[in-house]
Amino acid sequence: MLSSINSSNTFDDDSFEDFIDLKIDNMIKKRISNQAKEQFQVKKKRKVKNKLEPKLSIWWLKYIEREEDEEDDERIFRKRFRITRGSFERICKIITSDSQFFSRFGKPDAIGRIGAPIELLLLGTLRILGRDWTFDDVSESTNISEEVHRVFFHEFCLFGNKILFNEFVKPPRNEIEINDAMKE
Repeated sequence: MLSSINSSNTFDDDSFEDFIDLKIDNMIKKRISNQAKEQFQVKKKRKVKNKLEPKLSIWWLKYIEREEDEEDDERIFRKRFRITRGSFERICKIITSDSQFFSRFGKPDAIGRIGAPIELLLLGTLRILGRDWTFDDVSESTNISEEVHRVFFHEFCLFGNKILFNEFVKPPRNEIEINDAMKE
């Protein structure tokens, strides 16, 4: 190409067109190459911690799949979660049958992964309410993420306001019941 430059340092017409065509082709190729790289570039994936199975958690083994003949179990359960085991089981049944509030919990997701067990989410919520634990604390005990516990907790609060309050809270109806309630 340099040989086509005449003595007055100018290009002849054909050489100039070739030079411009070459530059434009290179610019287009570079732009297309960059766009293709951007389009097909694989995004960096988040590091995912080795997720432990919730049914291998301490709470699942200790409170859900437990031996029936443990004598101190009821007393300890009530102390730790502020309700009796019977009330816990009753609330679990109400939650699993309620499609309005808890439709996304405890069921497989779109790709078939099993969701977090309702029993552990409820135990986590009861521990948060009764003992002022954080979502991180219950996450550590149940092998269920903080975010899942947080979402369940807020759904449970709405559920408690709309459903459980009417089911479990009975205000005193007369003066004798008021005096009995004040003694406790």
